[in-house]
Amino acid sequence: MSTLDNVPPASDMIAVTEAQWNDPTFRLPVGKGVKNKKIVDYTPPAYVAPLTDQATTALANARTYVQNNYTMLNEATPDAWVTYLKALMAIANGTDTKSKTLPSVPSAT
Repeated sequence: MSTLDNVPPASDMIAVTEAQWNDPTFRLPVGKGVKNKKIVDYTPPAYVAPLTDQATTALANARTYVQNNYTMLNEATPDAWVTYLKALMAIANGTDTKSKTLPSVPSAT
């Protein structure tokens, strides 16, 4: 740094030890957080896609399954699969706003 013009006041910074500063893994941009004015290890919570996105993915998979196992063989799609597809479509397109989880996949019959 050639200037201290944009350095915040010391009271707004967190002190680190020389050992922490010299540890290359300590300064990585992931895996650390600040808690109670101290640098701590941090693992962010797992990302969970919105239900509509989950339904869109499940719908694509279900359509492929039904097409490969029933439509291509010119067989009737079982009612359980039709119900499942319709439920996924309603969640994916926003018609169903009450469901909190995806419906169960029908058994592969």
